Amino acid sequence: MSLGHQEHNHNHYEFIFIKEGRGIHTINGTPFEYTKNNLFIIRPADIHSFEFSEYSHLIYIQFGTELSFLNENASFAE
Repeated sequence: MSLGHQEHNHNHYEFIFIKEGRGIHTINGTPFEYTKNNLFIIRPADIHSFEFSEYSHLIYIQFGTELSFLNENASFAE
């Protein structure tokens, strides 16, 4: 099996957790062999692609650069 996910990039961050499988994840021209339980962090504008050697289950978590956890105008009761 030699399927893939073509080279592409994003305007957000991406965590990619390899739940199972193996193959090659190429990031900015550098190939990395991946296996179960690997974690990749993709930055905005990183160029990456996948070549799957076997069935692979990937979990993606995507987020932007503008994380807001607290409203500036928030008030708290004492």
